[in-house]
Amino acid sequence: MCVGSLYWTCVTFGAVTIMQLVGEQQGLALIEMADPLLLLVSLPTVPVFLVLGKMVRWEEPVSAKINSHFELGLWLVWFMMGSCETSC
Repeated sequence: MCVGSLYWTCVTFGAVTIMQLVGEQQGLALIEMADPLLLLVSLPTVPVFLVLGKMVRWEEPVSAKINSHFELGLWLVWFMMGSCETSC
């Protein structure tokens, strides 16, 4: 019984989260159009992934990857601007 109530709590939380993210009318339409089996599997994963997102340190690696990407991009822009000024 506890597992069933936890499951339905997660389903409800997932549905409310979807409706808050995309809006009440659009969220309700999205949920009504989806396959019921898909909803029963995917909606409980919303709170699970939200909790896991808080537990796992993902911000630092993503931030480092973005910073390295933009550093390379800024270096290329600087290089291209410098070469254009000398040859243009």
